[in-house]
Amino acid sequence: MNKELATTFLFAKLCRSINTIPNFKPCFDNVQLVSNVTKLDGKLSMFNGAFRTPNGWLVFPFTITFSTGTQGDQVSGLWQLALASAARRNERVWAFLSIIDYLIDTGLLPKRSREDHKERISKGGSKPDIEYAITKYDDFCERAAKDLPYDTSEVVLAHLKYGDMAAA
Repeated sequence: MNKELATTFLFAKLCRSINTIPNFKPCFDNVQLVSNVTKLDGKLSMFNGAFRTPNGWLVFPFTITFSTGTQGDQVSGLWQLALASAARRNERVWAFLSIIDYLIDTGLLPKRSREDHKERISKGGSKPDIEYAITKYDDFCERAAKDLPYDTSEVVLAHLKYGDMAAA
């Protein structure tokens, strides 16, 4: 997935999952992610950002930190995600997975980390409320994709259905 499309889709997913701004109507044209990637010893250690809307507002600030897992991959957890929102459990899980997907789509995390992070935050399925939110994540992504303008929505929905959008 190209970075611009990945950014727009992340914005749509965060709008859907953590929007607590009264009367906020997202404009998906010219939305910009103002972000910072921090690496320590060449490895991703923190990703933070906020979205600048066309009217100049900065919305949906977040920070996610990573540590090195036992297999050498960069891992994170729900407790390592800071959001400017008091999101309920499902929405917090969806925001977390949305950021992980963005990092995968932009090449900052390997593709295999999606399943690793799902397994990590659900503690192998032993956290039923989190496991439930994970099972609903694909439906959430489809709803968020449908929030996008029609042409963009069709491209994202095709990605969700068929996978790799690197060429998109």
